[in-house]
Amino acid sequence: MSLRDQLVKAGLVSKDRAQKAQKEKARKQHQAHRDKQLKSELEAEKQRKAAERRAFDEAKKAMDLERNQEIIAAQEKNRARSEMRDLIDRERVNKEKGETRFNFSHDGKKIRSVFVTDKQHKDLSDGKLMICRNDRDGFDYPVLPVTFKDRIHHLEEKLGEKIFYYLSEAMTEGDAEDEWAAWDAYEASLKAEKKRDQN
Repeated sequence: MSLRDQLVKAGLVSKDRAQKAQKEKARKQHQAHRDKQLKSELEAEKQRKAAERRAFDEAKKAMDLERNQEIIAAQEKNRARSEMRDLIDRERVNKEKGETRFNFSHDGKKIRSVFVTDKQHKDLSDGKLMICRNDRDGFDYPVLPVTFKDRIHHLEEKLGEKIFYYLSEAMTEGDAEDEWAAWDAYEASLKAEKKRDQN
């Protein structure tokens, strides 16, 4: 027998009052259960939003980091380009146009030419000078002393572009004949290919 039943039996509490007390107790228990459920739902929603916020913050942080790296890479590229231009402007030996044409090929296909003095022509042939690309003018080929070769290669790596076009190895007469023979063979292969394409 419960305490309520004992109180009703003893006449200390009326039956109606006991039922009201039981209903109130049940209502409070139900409310407490509902509050727990509501509280757990609110907590779950709060955790979900916090997880979404963390994911958003991490994604934004990654995007910002990537954007910053792109900006830094672009700044480094601009510095390298500026350094290359300064080096070319400061160290080029063919500031005035010479009277002797020097032909060269940087890709094995197109023949380019630069006008130099007779001494520069000899130094180019002997491998003491090298030809570079001027990115401000596609038809201007600065001639620089070969001592800047390593610096130019370093700038090429930073820029991801080809700056260095031509450097002659000092040739013996036999090397020159071999080169002409290779050129004749190359021309013959081009003619054969052209003839084959026409048929």
